[in-house]
Amino acid sequence: MLPLVIDTINNNPQLRAQIADERDEEALLADEFPNLHLGTINHCMFDAPVAQRGLAPLLGACQPAKCRNSTITRAHAPYWVAEEDDLTARSKEPGLSPPRREAVFTRLTDVQRITRALEEEGRA
Repeated sequence: MLPLVIDTINNNPQLRAQIADERDEEALLADEFPNLHLGTINHCMFDAPVAQRGLAPLLGACQPAKCRNSTITRAHAPYWVAEEDDLTARSKEPGLSPPRREAVFTRLTDVQRITRALEEEGRA
């Protein structure tokens, strides 16, 4: 159902959102949803002692490479592969500053750990 909706929106100019550039999009999201966290999809099992977990997941730590409660399923694979592709492309951008390039490669290593595990699981 969702692909049909997305295709309909993408193919109908009256339904498709028009955004000037990525900075405008980020500014709008930051203004409207200050607590919104954009990241690659996973499930948080939120399975920690009450005294340790607080009231919500710790977004900076809610990563499969950092937290045993962050769970990836086969259904998540397309999103992780897409992030890997985006990071690979970004790492090749000539104007990227050295610190940002290093951050991209660090994240790419974490993402590849997930995508490789998903590939191995698919072969089993």
